[in-house]
Amino acid sequence: MKRHNDFEQQVMSVIESYGNVQLTYDKESVVSTEILKQSNDKNKLFTDAGSPYYTKIGNQKRTEFVYYSPINSVDIRVECKSRKKSGLLGEILYELNFVLKIPEKKYCMVFSDTLIDKYFLKQLKITIKEKNLTEKVWFGSLKNFERFLKKNLTQM
Repeated sequence: MKRHNDFEQQVMSVIESYGNVQLTYDKESVVSTEILKQSNDKNKLFTDAGSPYYTKIGNQKRTEFVYYSPINSVDIRVECKSRKKSGLLGEILYELNFVLKIPEKKYCMVFSDTLIDKYFLKQLKITIKEKNLTEKVWFGSLKNFERFLKKNLTQM
């Protein structure tokens, strides 16, 4: 399936490469995603998965990917954050208000190289700590995400 942009396509390729994806679902709601996760013991990738919260303008938020691997106990929601120039911090800080409402064990934000900025990452780290989300939230570059996925899929 063709993604909305090249960065999302790259993130999806990393998930498919390391995640041994056996089933893929498109545009499922939060409830149906949770039911489908438990339907069998296969690794699943959900694209454009529904979120349990709305955007600032009232539209249903969609997350780029939810990856579930029952064998490795990996259950992550993956947001692809890319911009041609920085300026995404406000949107991300807003979304962090809803992280505890998502059913997945981990909320991952994968940033394009443009967003890997010392100030940006420092502010994000401070906010995550203030909100007590350090165990629930992971963030980093695509390369860091690849390492994160490898590490979590090889632990058993």
